[in-house]
Amino acid sequence: MNPVDIDKLTQGNKKAWDLFVEQISPLLLHIIKKTLLQYHQSTDDIPDFLQDIFIHFYKDNFHVLKLYDPQYGQFSTWCGVIARNKVIDRLRKKSISTVPLDDEHEQQAGVVPVNRTEKIRIPLDLLSNRQRLVIRLIYEKDMEVSEVADMLSISQQTVRSLRHKALSKLRDYFNLAEKK
Repeated sequence: MNPVDIDKLTQGNKKAWDLFVEQISPLLLHIIKKTLLQYHQSTDDIPDFLQDIFIHFYKDNFHVLKLYDPQYGQFSTWCGVIARNKVIDRLRKKSISTVPLDDEHEQQAGVVPVNRTEKIRIPLDLLSNRQRLVIRLIYEKDMEVSEVADMLSISQQTVRSLRHKALSKLRDYFNLAEKK
């Protein structure tokens, strides 16, 4: 893939946009299909998903594209993460409200539900940027190690190592915080 001139792209240059669409479309189509299959959804609407993603990139004067920071990864990887998130968001919006069997059994047994949406505050300097990204992708985005490795263009062992080191740091930090 030829490098995309992001400056021209975000300035509305039509040739840059056409080149971007031509080059990134195969990757986005692959990610859309893979995500839909992962969530056991029909692949009939792939063109609609692709169009939604390009609209997301284009709207508000290319606001999303202007957020790209090369220090956090390759442009194609970053676009892929956005595409996957857009597909998942759209699937969540159209999903029917269901109750997992475990929750239903807890309700019948009179167990008080735990608020699982509360976020834990972690000091910014505790984890490296890569460790934080791997933890978010695995635990917040429910991605597999292999998917994270492909997305970040690193080996699966590197992903496992980053996860292990991050979890060790978090355990040490919270055990120490608990003792205070």
